[in-house]
Amino acid sequence: MIDLLLPATADEPEAVARARSFFYGEGGLVSGLPDDVALALVETLLAQGDGEKLATLAAANDKALAKRARKAIHVLKSRGVTVAVPQKAARVIGVASAPEPEPVSLASTIVRDGEQIVWLARSTAEGGVNVYQAQIRDSLGLVELDTMRASRKQWRGVMQELIADPQLVVAPTDAAHARWLIEGGAQRSLALGRQPPRSYSEARVAMGAVTTPTAHPVEQHVSAERIAEAARAPERFVRVLETPEGFRCIPPEDLLEKAARQLDEIAASTVIADEVQRAEQVREAIARASREALAGPWRGRLAHQLRETALVVARRAEVGARGRDYAGDAALFAAAALQLEDARAAVEELALAHRMFERVLTGALAASPLKK
Repeated sequence: MIDLLLPATADEPEAVARARSFFYGEGGLVSGLPDDVALALVETLLAQGDGEKLATLAAANDKALAKRARKAIHVLKSRGVTVAVPQKAARVIGVASAPEPEPVSLASTIVRDGEQIVWLARSTAEGGVNVYQAQIRDSLGLVELDTMRASRKQWRGVMQELIADPQLVVAPTDAAHARWLIEGGAQRSLALGRQPPRSYSEARVAMGAVTTPTAHPVEQHVSAERIAEAARAPERFVRVLETPEGFRCIPPEDLLEKAARQLDEIAASTVIADEVQRAEQVREAIARASREALAGPWRGRLAHQLRETALVVARRAEVGARGRDYAGDAALFAAAALQLEDARAAVEELALAHRMFERVLTGALAASPLKK
């Protein structure tokens, strides 16, 4: 059985390779395919709902292949999918209408110890929108990728609901950045020895090419002067934890659990002389947990989390409540990320990270649903 979704093999027939290239948008129009390969190509496109490529095949000179494609298009139409089969263009005199702008993509803040949702929106040939919803976690990489087909009006309605949801902190983002985040999640899965979801392989080409940014897009929305100003007062970085976006940030749960066990031992100890000594040991246990975390890969991941949150805060100025200095708060997040990336900054100087451990482990979040 021919499965075009599986990776190519070194000894696969040339016809299968051509069909796979067409399916992934990497090759031109195919013709003269053997029946089994043509059937596999058409059935795979039908399963993916790819009316655009089926329409291309339906207009081809290969009559047998075009016939299969037209039958598949009829099936798609019976499911409510609009497919336009190319016809010879009529000569039209007049002014061409301007193409519709690309639909807006969305990204949430990175919450807890590294969870984020990204919505990548792409235009379709039929005038609608394909939305790729990705769930990404630091500990697992790309966890889920779901595809939703919608009209532009439907997607605008969903966007408004997501942005207005008090349980989410969501902001618009560029499609290129959303695609880069999804690809980063997939690559992290592979680095952790996990395979990304099959749905990622199926949607990889349709989501578009990945562009690695030369600079983080937060720099397009927050001036270098504001970030530099925030960086001159690192003692203020802890204020980001008081924002709606920063309140959801916590250290890795495995490190918190380890520290919590140590605090339980201190609380239950009968050899500690008095409560002053007990409190001192609690403070030292929290500081030790923070130092150990910052000595590992969490330091870099926290910098990424803060910079992504800076971008969300900056873009919230477009959709959030008025009266807040979004650029100032975003600058604090961005400056804190720069401090974490600075190898010259000693662990003891990273007060924001220490405070993240302290507020969870001392019960500062007792009234929050985020408390472990």
